[in-house]
Amino acid sequence: MIVGDPAVVAKKIAELPTEEVMIHTPAHNVNDRIHSYKLIADAMNDLSLGRLN
Repeated sequence: MIVGDPAVVAKKIAELPTEEVMIHTPAHNVNDRIHSYKLIADAMNDLSLGRLN
């Protein structure tokens, strides 16, 4: 499990030896979940890793 701000999560995901990653956010509100996923995707783009699908 990786816990942290979006930049930390994106960096840790990049270090994983797999291309498939499941991301879970504890947010109960759908809009909050979407926002969390977008923050991680944007951080991955900053690392030039491509957007999450």
